[in-house]
Amino acid sequence: MLTTSDMPKIGIAVCSFNRREILLKTLMNIKVNTSVDYDLVVSDDGSSDGTYKMLAEMGVECITGENRGIAWNKNRVIFYLKHTKKSDVIILLEDDTYPTNFAWELDWITATVKWGHINLAANHWPKNFSYGKGTPENPYRSAHVSAQCAGFSVSALDEVGYLDSRFRSYGMEHVEHSTRFVKAGFGGICSADHKNLLLFNLISSDLSIGLIDENLEKQVNNKNVDLFFKLLKEPVFRMPWSSSEERIVFLGEQDYSIRHHRSRFFSLKDDADRVLMYHRNLNDFVFTKNEDVSQNQSEPVLFYHDLFGLRGTVGADIDSNFIRFNDERPELTNEIFNASLFSISFHQERGMFLKENGRFLTCDKLDKYRMRLNRDTPDLWETMYFHSSTFAKLSTHGLPCFNPAAEEN
Repeated sequence: MLTTSDMPKIGIAVCSFNRREILLKTLMNIKVNTSVDYDLVVSDDGSSDGTYKMLAEMGVECITGENRGIAWNKNRVIFYLKHTKKSDVIILLEDDTYPTNFAWELDWITATVKWGHINLAANHWPKNFSYGKGTPENPYRSAHVSAQCAGFSVSALDEVGYLDSRFRSYGMEHVEHSTRFVKAGFGGICSADHKNLLLFNLISSDLSIGLIDENLEKQVNNKNVDLFFKLLKEPVFRMPWSSSEERIVFLGEQDYSIRHHRSRFFSLKDDADRVLMYHRNLNDFVFTKNEDVSQNQSEPVLFYHDLFGLRGTVGADIDSNFIRFNDERPELTNEIFNASLFSISFHQERGMFLKENGRFLTCDKLDKYRMRLNRDTPDLWETMYFHSSTFAKLSTHGLPCFNPAAEEN
């Protein structure tokens, strides 16, 4: 079992299309049952049922585009987690598959690190495996594989690449992908000539599969079966696109998602238009005028929503320098689970406030305009509050900026 010190960076992906309510249940179960720090990204294949809007309101990161099929949609999120989020281990779930027990991900992480690629031994399957115990250390070996949940290491992805985008409809796309992993020495065994014995590594897991179709194999497009056997003759590695035109579309989707994700960040200003910055020399968080900002001494403080709440982070590397409060004074931490989770409190007359553990965020004008968490009620004059109508741009970073006012006696 991996320890905290050698835990890789985890990305959890969920692929979905027009199943908003099912997806919501899966996301909430991931939130409740996952024990380690992770990046969560949903890949939406052009849903028309409000999925994208729901995810935006929840603060869940999403990559989307026109409907292009399961293989393309999975490639969207695998590529995004690998290249943008820099995940070391990627766990890919279909939207009707969710964890039912706490710390479900630990076996998947252990198995993925050990084998490079791992698949699910689904509970509804007949237990006709060749051998093994279904554990990360001793997985089942099976001639059959399904796509409800799979783990990928980045090192294995470097060798094998992505699903073949020539699969346009349901069926065989995951089998073909996993077959290439086994041929490359990850997640199973095969004969030396790669033609005869082929067994996939599967682990048991406390996952609920919501939509089990006993006749699912009958829905597989015959063209996909023919394509599967044709592709067996091709080299193992695949890019996530099959043509230069597809490459342009695919990378365009990635670029849009990156820019949209950054647009969720906002900075803070006080009533005198001072921007909240982290001052390295002072090792403190100070509201300061733009003209007083030294690029060598200060970095912007950004706030953003995720599935858990509102967080603060510092500088260009938005995934590492998180803000936490030690009593009333802020400090930096590299661990997201140690970061402060702010909630938004609404006041009928004054607007919106940020608070943590019952205390409100302030711009302490009696202490050199430093940020503090030192007020128990929103009625004191240093408390920062926000108006939804005061939406501006912080031009130096191209990020949305809420402009709070600080009421004085």
